[in-house]
Amino acid sequence: MIGVVGERAFRAERSEIRLARQFVVQVAEVVGRVADDLALVTSELATNAVLHARSPFVIRVVLSTRSVRVLVRDQDPARPALRSSAPTDLGGRGMEIVETVASNWGVDADRSGKWVWAEVELSSDRRVQGGALRCGTHSDAVAPRPSVLD
Repeated sequence: MIGVVGERAFRAERSEIRLARQFVVQVAEVVGRVADDLALVTSELATNAVLHARSPFVIRVVLSTRSVRVLVRDQDPARPALRSSAPTDLGGRGMEIVETVASNWGVDADRSGKWVWAEVELSSDRRVQGGALRCGTHSDAVAPRPSVLD
């Protein structure tokens, strides 16, 4: 375990979700598919804090040699739930997306809210550059996905 590489508070506003994605990817110092997956998971967890908890939220990023864990704390004790959504539903897929993209996720309650966390595995081609752990892109036969950072 390398440890906490960043923590930041955000307002309960939709505009903060993009800033949260950018913050997580920047402090984790990852690129490629790992960056995209991490941004997507962060977006879903931050969206839940803004839309469902309706509270300011804190994001903490923890780096290990095998994964990046993003934790989102909000002030609502209600736990997120996996839901089954119909193809025509406009929402309700957030935790299903997290379940699909993250290698692991969970919820830890505290005195006045909860931490919802998800881990994204670093790819097998991770490498150290300039003293920081970097993760390169996958070289498999999948077309690149558009970036979710913007």
